[in-house]
Amino acid sequence: MSSVSRRFKKQVLAALAAGMILLVPSAQAMVTTGEENGDNYTMVYPLVYVDDAAAQEAINANIGAYLDRFRDAMENGVEHPGTVSGRLYYESGRLSTETKYEDDNAVSITITDYRSTGGAHGNYVVHAMTYNKHTGEKMALVRYLRIRPSELNAEIYEHLFNSQGQPMDYKGKENPLKQVPADYFLLPDGGIAIQFQPYQMGSYADGATTLHLDADLVAYYNEKNR
Repeated sequence: MSSVSRRFKKQVLAALAAGMILLVPSAQAMVTTGEENGDNYTMVYPLVYVDDAAAQEAINANIGAYLDRFRDAMENGVEHPGTVSGRLYYESGRLSTETKYEDDNAVSITITDYRSTGGAHGNYVVHAMTYNKHTGEKMALVRYLRIRPSELNAEIYEHLFNSQGQPMDYKGKENPLKQVPADYFLLPDGGIAIQFQPYQMGSYADGATTLHLDADLVAYYNEKNR
């Protein structure tokens, strides 16, 4: 068991002992945060509590595995054939998290992963994941939306938003998407937000953009592609 997994287990047990689980309504999750500080990094990460103990452990283990990889990258660098040493080392990094959505069956979370090698600015990616609260499964987009890359390309001109939540006038190349992204989160209106990374659909100033498909569009594509 990794050190982060042990931390998750300790925090969950501590919460149970303190009676925190009594604050969680039936079939609802409670997402709190843990924090870890290293010499060159900070991680603020989600701790997810659900009614089903096995599902809870599975969700937090999946998150913990990502934290292990981040920590290892910050402490030991990552393989990079373009460097003299064959490894790329980071000067600093941080993780942050946000809960995007929750209902009786699922919870959607994002983790923002920022890393700097010491230049003018670092780079970041946003990982969006949706978990089944009854099984702990990380659910693929196809669980909620059946859509083709060509159909996504048709929607980016009207439904793309920048990292500040403002509508964007997409001006990139025609048909930029060759495959459907894996990262997504659920929206309160029954829609889905598909997560893109900086530079993927706009400038660095646009940040990590999202394509918002409302409930009617989700239903339309699911019917079309069933």
